[in-house]
Amino acid sequence: MVKDSVSFPQTNDADGARKGSILNRLSGLSVSGASSTQVARHNGRYPAIFKHAAIGMALLNHKGCIAESNAAFQAMLGYSEEELIGHEFAEFLDMDDAASASRMDVATSLLEHSAHQTEIRFLRKDNRSFWGYLALSPLPKSNGGKGLSVALVMNIDVHNKTEEDLRSVTRALRTLSECNQTLLRLWKEPDLLKEICRIIVDVGGYSMAWVGYAENDSKKAVRPAAYAGNEHGFLEKLDITWADKKKGLGPTGTAIRENETIIVRDIASDKTIPGWRKEALRRTFVSAIALPLQVQDKTLAALTIYADSTDVFDNEEVALLSKLADNLSYGISNVRLREERERAEKDKEEMQKQLVQAQKMEALGRLAGGIAHDFNNLLTEIIGYSELMLTSFSPDDPRYQDIDTIKSAGERAGVLTKQLLAFSRRQVVQPKSLRINDIVSDMQQMLRRMIGEDVETITYLDPAVDCIKADRSQIEQVILNLVINARHAMPRGGKLTIGTEFVILEGYDCKLMPEARPGNFVCLTVADTGTGMDEETIEHIFDPFFSTKGPSKGSGLGLSVVYGIVKQHEGWIRVSSQLNEGTRFKVYLPTFSGEPDEKIKKDVPLHTLRGNGERILLVEDEEGVRKFALDALSRNGYEVFVAATARDALEIFNEQQDNLELVITDVVLPDLSGNELLEQLEAEYGKMPILVTSGHTFENPQIAEMIGDGLPFLQKPYSVPELLDGVKGALADSGT
Repeated sequence: MVKDSVSFPQTNDADGARKGSILNRLSGLSVSGASSTQVARHNGRYPAIFKHAAIGMALLNHKGCIAESNAAFQAMLGYSEEELIGHEFAEFLDMDDAASASRMDVATSLLEHSAHQTEIRFLRKDNRSFWGYLALSPLPKSNGGKGLSVALVMNIDVHNKTEEDLRSVTRALRTLSECNQTLLRLWKEPDLLKEICRIIVDVGGYSMAWVGYAENDSKKAVRPAAYAGNEHGFLEKLDITWADKKKGLGPTGTAIRENETIIVRDIASDKTIPGWRKEALRRTFVSAIALPLQVQDKTLAALTIYADSTDVFDNEEVALLSKLADNLSYGISNVRLREERERAEKDKEEMQKQLVQAQKMEALGRLAGGIAHDFNNLLTEIIGYSELMLTSFSPDDPRYQDIDTIKSAGERAGVLTKQLLAFSRRQVVQPKSLRINDIVSDMQQMLRRMIGEDVETITYLDPAVDCIKADRSQIEQVILNLVINARHAMPRGGKLTIGTEFVILEGYDCKLMPEARPGNFVCLTVADTGTGMDEETIEHIFDPFFSTKGPSKGSGLGLSVVYGIVKQHEGWIRVSSQLNEGTRFKVYLPTFSGEPDEKIKKDVPLHTLRGNGERILLVEDEEGVRKFALDALSRNGYEVFVAATARDALEIFNEQQDNLELVITDVVLPDLSGNELLEQLEAEYGKMPILVTSGHTFENPQIAEMIGDGLPFLQKPYSVPELLDGVKGALADSGT
């Protein structure tokens, strides 16, 4: 402290004289000398009043320095009289006080020898401060003496603190009340937390509030879930953990870890605050409280509140904030229970929908399987006779076009039947080692005819792709359905890309594809430049009966069939699309080591499939199919004996005996099953070449048994080339 020196800024106080009127009773005091002792002895009443007054009193000289003080003033500041005398009165005002204008007013009054009254903070010897009521009153000058002033000081800290405590408690009560109303009103956890933080700041008057969730990762991180107030990137700079280490020693981490309310009354001086103390103080965060949030007896988060002054969180306020935290914990628990109930109800509804859908699919599958035999027999006749008739006309003949249209309609009907059977998983599956490049190449001519001339087709086939273990007809159906889907997406033409690629996936790659797994795969890509799809449509494209083509333009089974086939082959599909830019399907299928079981047959002229007089027994109960097969085989170099029943077949075989080189039999016959027929023939005549045909599905136990025995199988409906190819293959297997 600097003695006997004063320098204050110049200001005026108009009403100071009125406020200082309490000292006017000392106006009869005569000041004639320079000594303060002489002044004190001038009037006998003054020492008694001065000495015993409960209010702090100090006599100040014309420079604003303390000339004398009473016991109350000394007790307030914690100094002895000797320590006070000669020091500027302003030295005992709290220089950190935000009300700097009050200090200037005091300085002006002392300099101008005028009266003044104010509330201002004083600084004690122990560096503690208190709020005081200060009244300055000048003593009258006499005989040209210099002006003296009397300072009256009353400690009003208790009074102010009581009012501030009342205001603080009131704010806390209002905060608690509004938060409770919010808990009843909001039922989404993120919205609830955000609104609670907003109320704490806006209503409670705190600088900032945030909720951090305790993560159960290796770092035990605290994840900010909601905040309000003077954040300004504060949470981004934090690296808070609730682990028992340096970064977990702050209030939030400690509250979560120890499940206790943590109060930091002065962030600047608290040694437990980690390295973000500077960021907190930069945002005027002076004190803080962290309250644990418990759900089902487990601390899952902390509510942390920052204030802009010290000693904000007294017992009553802490009690109210603790109640708020308890209510918030209860609210979070209720929200989660409600969300769980809603999820359970939604799952129940979804399960019911799936059950209905499954029942629908089961009924559809049974219907498809039930009609497949008859329907496939009819299609065999339609397609087969159309092909036979086409050989009688030139492509330039109008009748050729009419017949070709009938044939195409039959083929489309066959595709639809296969889709129904594949979707209901009643299609006959014959997995073999295949090269997908051969399948794509074999289908190109058919696909070009189907998509039309206004779509440019680009094909790239990776020669490095390995074989896959798959059913040829199902892979063809995957390609066909994806191409049909692409064609519909390009009503005004565009570009269609079909490609294959050998792919090796590592663990890192699989993180980018949820269904992926490490290994070697063949990737089939079908991409178009069509209308594209939005995200909502992509989410439903594999749903049964979902279609964007309208109720009368699509069955909604195409892509769901693709999905089912790919899943059945232990693969997965990735879809990427943007509106008006096109769609890309990438089908991943696991590779299979080894050579292909058989090469895919190319489109070859019928004369290469002709027979050379081989004698065939054809056993077929459906008259139309029997006549078609007889005509097709007879016209292409085979001698055919026909039977409508197993009994007729046995009679013919008994007559011909060793002259027959192949038996073509339907699985289901009126008197015996195809398998029973073959057993009798084998028992009497030994093993012979067999080709099995049927319009039934694999659920028929007879088909499953015969295919399981490794017999060649020809699924109806079949075309002339397919029939001839099947016969050639069966004869070749027997060495005939």
